[in-house]
Amino acid sequence: MKRTRAIFRTLAGGIAPHAPGLRCRLSRGDPADFPHDRNFGMCGLEAYDEAHVIVAPKLEREPDDVIHALLRHELAHGILLFHGHDDHSERDADALAEAIWGDRLNYDERDVQTLAVGTHPRPEHLHR
Repeated sequence: MKRTRAIFRTLAGGIAPHAPGLRCRLSRGDPADFPHDRNFGMCGLEAYDEAHVIVAPKLEREPDDVIHALLRHELAHGILLFHGHDDHSERDADALAEAIWGDRLNYDERDVQTLAVGTHPRPEHLHR
């Protein structure tokens, strides 16, 4: 997970203006927790000030544009949760990630987030 961790550190280092006091942690999850082809990550808030992003080991085999997009999306979930937006949508996380990092989150042919060419916004048939 060396490449994924390096990208995570860079991205997490830029969220302070948007969530002062939020700490971010990345963990490698159990492959069984990511059973579908498009399942690569999840984020929860631990205590009140730590976003915990858990990623599938298979994420490391993805291109950088997918790793960047997925981590931005998951960190945006953490920021929204930190600010008390417990009922936010997946599209809310995408919109915040786009606002913070300035790049559009697209969805590739597998319906996985990417910074490369793809569908925008999040396809309607995906979990909201």
